[in-house]
Amino acid sequence: MRYTLASLLAATTICTAVHAQSDFLSDYTNAYKTKPKSAIDDVDYKNYQEKDDFKITPYIQGFGTFALTNETDYVGNGSTIAEDIEQDNAFGAGVALGFETGNWRTEAEFSYQRFGFSETINNGSNILGYDTEISNYNIFINGYYDIPVQDKLEFFLGGGAGISIYRGNFDLSATAPLGDQNDVTHDVVFGYHFDAGINYLVDDHLEVFSAYRIFSSEGPSFEDHGEIEIDSPIFHTIMLGMRYKF
Repeated sequence: MRYTLASLLAATTICTAVHAQSDFLSDYTNAYKTKPKSAIDDVDYKNYQEKDDFKITPYIQGFGTFALTNETDYVGNGSTIAEDIEQDNAFGAGVALGFETGNWRTEAEFSYQRFGFSETINNGSNILGYDTEISNYNIFINGYYDIPVQDKLEFFLGGGAGISIYRGNFDLSATAPLGDQNDVTHDVVFGYHFDAGINYLVDDHLEVFSAYRIFSSEGPSFEDHGEIEIDSPIFHTIMLGMRYKF
């Protein structure tokens, strides 16, 4: 009887061991075949696309501008003829052609804005009524860096520099002996700007953007019955525009 019980116990032990070994081998095989999960598996690729640092994407953009101008002094033939003249707000527009590489953008910009002032000046011998309109044309080379904020939203910083062409239309109403006169003259100076704004990605090709720009240049001078100099203008500009990527 003892031998019979011992034989049954031994057989039970062997069967249990064989079954355990089979379960172990099955778990090991499944673990070996299963790809380990990493943190990257949790990324939602459906709404996320990383920019390719080596891909060059050309684009074209257009924008409109509204700017607050600074007060300025007008100097004629070396003498101040008017101080702290309030200039009109400036309105303008522009276009740019550029390319994007990764988060960097480089572009060539042509932009235009118009402003002016109306002022009555008493220089001692004459009463002068100036009705002045100034057009400003800019050719800039710009650079920007885009910083992703959300899937469709980017913040950008940048700036540019180039040439600024000022065209002045001076309509002068004066007492004798000068009388009424009109002159159109221009000057070419160095200009620059700094920008900060946001891009909204409508789709793979179209973006809309808004930005704040501070623009300035060397003070232009005009030949208007003598030389008239204007302080370096400062424009606090709001920009709204659209960009199309090819």
